[in-house]
Amino acid sequence: MDEELQKRILRIYAAIDATAEMDVSKFQPQVFSSGKGVLVYQDFRGDLSEEQTSNIAQSAIYNLAHLGVPLRHWASRTGRDPERSDQAVKKSFELQVIIDLSNLDKHVAPPRNGGLSGRESKLSEVNRLMKLSTGSQPSSSAFLTLTPRPAARLVGSGAATVVVTGTIVDKHGLHLGDLHEFLTKGTAALENLLAELGVKT
Repeated sequence: MDEELQKRILRIYAAIDATAEMDVSKFQPQVFSSGKGVLVYQDFRGDLSEEQTSNIAQSAIYNLAHLGVPLRHWASRTGRDPERSDQAVKKSFELQVIIDLSNLDKHVAPPRNGGLSGRESKLSEVNRLMKLSTGSQPSSSAFLTLTPRPAARLVGSGAATVVVTGTIVDKHGLHLGDLHEFLTKGTAALENLLAELGVKT
């Protein structure tokens, strides 16, 4: 595989990985006590500023959105069908929205005809928060408790992940989805495309 293409793919994975932290014990709550009681405050932003959080989100968006052109060039040079890249985007609403978000961040002005997704997608409320998910087995559960330290601890057979995410809305303010979910599904669509083209990841 072309070295430059491989580097771009690895950058995508690095940018996506930077949006998630699996070790919830790294996020220590603040404890305030007085004669009236104890207050425990948990903020999963950690030591990230608003600008740093936004930069992590935009880096993941940018890297995922901009593989199409180099992938088309590589496909043409190696005798593969370059149109498959465009076809993959047409099949994935999540990839369309991710590309629209990247273009909006670059050009600021709203895209013509609503962009690739046709929804004039925008990103709002970028934050870092906890996401709990159950496992695939029946009656799986996931919840957090505080240890006596105190520290957050996952209980159950599910998973807990601290993620940088945001709310995706259209030009009317209608909710389209969660950024982390769109990045996950967009990456899966990209991986399917790479497999079709014979690219090992």
